Amino acid sequence: MELPTRRDDPVDAAETLPARLHEAGVRFAIARQGGARNAPNLRNLGHEAAAAMAHGLPYEAALRAVTLGAAELLGVADRVGSLDVGKEASFFITRGDALEPATEVVQVFVQGREIDRGNRQTRLMQKYAPAR
Repeated sequence: MELPTRRDDPVDAAETLPARLHEAGVRFAIARQGGARNAPNLRNLGHEAAAAMAHGLPYEAALRAVTLGAAELLGVADRVGSLDVGKEASFFITRGDALEPATEVVQVFVQGREIDRGNRQTRLMQKYAPAR
């Protein structure tokens, strides 16, 4: 989700790169830069995988690029990246496809424990929402 790095690159160079890597058999992951400054942008990870799909990356490869494939590249696939016995069960449940930006996240589990997704905005919404 960035502009081309070279003047003569096509405008969609970043979005087509995952498909080109996949076709060439190169292992890759779709990820965000780390650090506290970029943490809020992690919510865009599924959108970036979807953009790669729109530019030729197969669905299964896009999903793998943000899950097991990323864990393998980081050397932590024995602990995370897929739902297998003995691994840390961190996952989320959605209404719809997880790689669709408009999909609603229903529940989040980190290391097997459900996480409260509430925040100040959701509490205010509940407080002031008209009674049905």
